[in-house]
Amino acid sequence: MDNPLSEIFIEEAEENIELLESRIIFLENDPEDQETINEAFRAIHSLKGGAGLAGFTKMKDFCHKAEDLFEKIRCGELKIQKNIITVLLQILDVLQVMIGNIKNNIDADDEANVDNVIEKINQISTSESSEQIEEEVQTKQENIYFLELNYYPEIFKSGIDPLMFIQDLKKAGKIIEIELKTNNLPSLEEYDPHKFYLSWKLFYSSELDSKGIADVFCFVIDESEIKINCISDLPSDNPDLKKFIVNEKTAASVLSDNIDPSPVISTEKTKVQLNRRASDLNSGSYIRVQTDKLEQIFNTVSEVIVSQARMSMLCEEYEEILPDNFMLVSESLKSIIMVLQEQVTSLRMVNLSGTFNRFKRVVRDMASDLNKTINLEISGQETELDKNMIEKLNDPLKHIVRNCIDHGIETEEERIKLGKPAAGCLKMAAYVESGKVVIEIADDGRGIDKEKIIKKAIEKELIPENYQMSETEVLNLIFHPGLSTAASITDISGRGVGMDVVKNAISDINGTIDIISEEGKGSSFRLYLPLTLAILDGMLVSIGTEKYIIPTLAILEIFSPELWQLKTISGKGEVVFFRGSYIPIIRLHEILDVKNVIDEPRLGELIVVVSNGVKAALLVDSVMDQYQIVLKSLQKNFRKVENISSATILGDGNIALILDINGIMQKRV
Repeated sequence: MDNPLSEIFIEEAEENIELLESRIIFLENDPEDQETINEAFRAIHSLKGGAGLAGFTKMKDFCHKAEDLFEKIRCGELKIQKNIITVLLQILDVLQVMIGNIKNNIDADDEANVDNVIEKINQISTSESSEQIEEEVQTKQENIYFLELNYYPEIFKSGIDPLMFIQDLKKAGKIIEIELKTNNLPSLEEYDPHKFYLSWKLFYSSELDSKGIADVFCFVIDESEIKINCISDLPSDNPDLKKFIVNEKTAASVLSDNIDPSPVISTEKTKVQLNRRASDLNSGSYIRVQTDKLEQIFNTVSEVIVSQARMSMLCEEYEEILPDNFMLVSESLKSIIMVLQEQVTSLRMVNLSGTFNRFKRVVRDMASDLNKTINLEISGQETELDKNMIEKLNDPLKHIVRNCIDHGIETEEERIKLGKPAAGCLKMAAYVESGKVVIEIADDGRGIDKEKIIKKAIEKELIPENYQMSETEVLNLIFHPGLSTAASITDISGRGVGMDVVKNAISDINGTIDIISEEGKGSSFRLYLPLTLAILDGMLVSIGTEKYIIPTLAILEIFSPELWQLKTISGKGEVVFFRGSYIPIIRLHEILDVKNVIDEPRLGELIVVVSNGVKAALLVDSVMDQYQIVLKSLQKNFRKVENISSATILGDGNIALILDINGIMQKRV
């Protein structure tokens, strides 16, 4: 990674690979979509150019082979079929391995299965029948163009080699005549080696239409002056022909040497000058910023928030002696800092489209391996989450999706017998609800067999026989390590690992997960997540002389119970009546070992919290206030502390610990 271009190349390559994967999966369902084919071609073309510029020759050579296959598809020489999609995805796998190798400073082709995939590319490229090739030749027509290539002076800064486009033109047709123009070269004293001063004029013959030629220059056409003129469509007496000269050779002489005198179909436009980016991605302006720099900005803003909270507290304390103007300035500063905080937080927010689209490949491959037909429906991918959270979500989401496909959705034969559509349906959705981001993964499969789970849990001595459990408690048993209801061990499931990983990963990002399942109709997994990991809405509570924070994401209600609501049940301990049922009471002072507390529930306050669908009431002395707090990692700055997830600095400068509600509930309920 000593190569200064490596970091830029890797970042751009990962974006192109992600784009390439989504386009290939899309083409499997709509193989005739020419714009998607063009986008896929441009992505592999960009990968090749970037690898060559950064000096990764092995990756560039592999991309060149892959590009040849994409070119045949783009030109219509190959029709997309399932076997071609499979090879395209194998190309993608090789590219991902190569990027990983480059990151780890090892040879790009190490364990990348390059030779095997190249052999498959060659087999597909040569397997087309001569009949189809002959048909294509008959339907295509050679066009003659006059091209002027005037690149923008800063082209080198974007890492693009101008000669690359000349080479691409040679691959797609024949350069009849070319002239290098040096009239823009400055004097030696004014020469800037970082700028580009050359330009070209050329006569060019190709089967491509004007749009196809514009696609060759798609990476520079916005900033450069690329003129494309189809001269073979012009009548011989058109005065424009006299303007087109390359190396003193006129357009008329080129046409007489290279074109059949028979009439050609005229077009409405005799001159096509395209000045647009063929991909039409968007016209927005962007700048790449390292994540570390964003973290530093965010940490600085966090300190400003703490200082502002301290100022507000001092203003309340000395309100009587402070001038009115000072109070107004304090309130104004508070408003400005809130806006600043929202803006800085938004810099780390990215939508879920990339994450969701990645599962199109996962679902396709797993369905194929299990001989199932599954349609993936995605919605809400524009919902935004903290980038750090999205990175931590990939593994738990993958486990849930695999679980739905393997355990949940039946085979085609089973579904037909049950009167269901042959193809199963897997839905991935995201939306915002009550200040939380909800990610829902649902299938229309067989549902979760609760009796089977209970039987397995009794076998493993997780619960005693005849133990009464609610439906939610039964479903939550699947999160227990080592509990699997799979009939046999496979590469996909059956080893009792996976769902416990999901629960732990979701807890690590201060989220919760609920399961809803109906036998014979399917299951739904709902993940409730905070918008960001860095800032948390919390309720400050007092327990004895100590102060703690409970995340409001987990809180359902706060109340002081009446005597009739309190009971002690054998085997369950203390419970309180809440919304039609009894839920357990957790005395936080016992867990946290705090003395001199209110231990009578009627004199204190109960905070009803929910974790993984299970409710409990936390006993505290009093609820003080709600705060928006900046999280500080205890594990990073001190060590892991049981029952505590992190810490924060309050406005008075004191430290308050944030309770790990999921951990407390798991041990006590």
